[in-house]
Amino acid sequence: MATKKQTVESSKLAWRYEPPAKALVYREADSKYVGDEPKYPPLEEQLQWTETYYRTQLLKTLNWYNHTQDKKKSAEWLAQFLSRNPKRAKLAEHVRKGEIWPGVTVGYATRAGRAGLHLRFGTLRTMLRHIKTAETNIKVSLDPIDDGKPVVKAPNIQERMAERTSEFLGEVEGRFDTFIENEFKGDPKLVELLTTMNVPGQQLKTVQEHISKRIAEFEELYEGKDAQLLEGYRHWGKRQMKAVVAWWTSALSDANSYNTAKKAAKAPRKKKAVSPEKIVSKLKFMKEFAELSIKSIMPATILTASELWVYNTKTRKLGIYIVDAHQSSLSVKGTKILGYDEMASVQKTLRKPKEQLKEFGAQGKPAAKKWHKGIKTTETKLNGRINEDCILLKVYK
Repeated sequence: MATKKQTVESSKLAWRYEPPAKALVYREADSKYVGDEPKYPPLEEQLQWTETYYRTQLLKTLNWYNHTQDKKKSAEWLAQFLSRNPKRAKLAEHVRKGEIWPGVTVGYATRAGRAGLHLRFGTLRTMLRHIKTAETNIKVSLDPIDDGKPVVKAPNIQERMAERTSEFLGEVEGRFDTFIENEFKGDPKLVELLTTMNVPGQQLKTVQEHISKRIAEFEELYEGKDAQLLEGYRHWGKRQMKAVVAWWTSALSDANSYNTAKKAAKAPRKKKAVSPEKIVSKLKFMKEFAELSIKSIMPATILTASELWVYNTKTRKLGIYIVDAHQSSLSVKGTKILGYDEMASVQKTLRKPKEQLKEFGAQGKPAAKKWHKGIKTTETKLNGRINEDCILLKVYK
């Protein structure tokens, strides 16, 4: 019953024109890698797609338009769609002139619908919401003022940031396509791209969520849980799937690094230098644990360290904080460690703490990591918090 209702509701939102007789042709230098405009199977087959597979096809389609087309073309397609409804003729005209703009994705999606992609209810609802928002803006912003001239409302800061983020994600998908074209070789290098495009810190959560979804999608593909996905990527082997997961994981690490750098840059400048002792004065830690005969180092040494080893006496977990690649050293704020690599900083439970901590004490910097990696207990991420149960074991510069 739910499926029937959704189909009926979708039909109210959908348009009824036929796909264009002639497909778009992309003639730039990279056309042999990008290919032609996406084509789609009959509607009956599309209706059998899983939601994950549908999202994958939609994203690939939007990426193709984002790479090959521009804002002007998107506006033209959207204006054509809106002008089919006489009530929205005025809105169509303002979209065509660039005075009102719900974003390139809406225009690209209307083109995808004409090209034969069956847009599902959730997609249509999102498109309609953006169009209605634009329509509301035009009603409010074009009210006549004293001199009788209409005032066109410019996009607000949130809309500008969202559009910049959308453009950035399009570039990321473009780099991923290049990675595939180069036979699964190359790195995402997103820190450089994030810096160049100046993606605002407020939008980084959106970026991280997008990348995390891509990791989950390809992990699902690698594990062979979705038959539809396997069919769509049947030309990839396990090696390629693993390389794709690694690429997106690296992209997430870059996004986390950029986020760390943004937070550090956002910190207000201090009028005068603060002593290391004062910076770490609020850090809560255990000074000594007599049961295992271990003591904490001076906390101020963390501020010049690239690694910090900690032991939680309550949970018996031994952890290592590793400085982020884009930071010079670890830092401290209140009771938290800052500036560490969130992906590489991990902890493991010690089953025989007394013996294992003695072994750890005999290791040097490179050997300690290798020794820690060899501990056969579950690895979990560190969260940066230090409390009264933690011993600050050792630092390395």
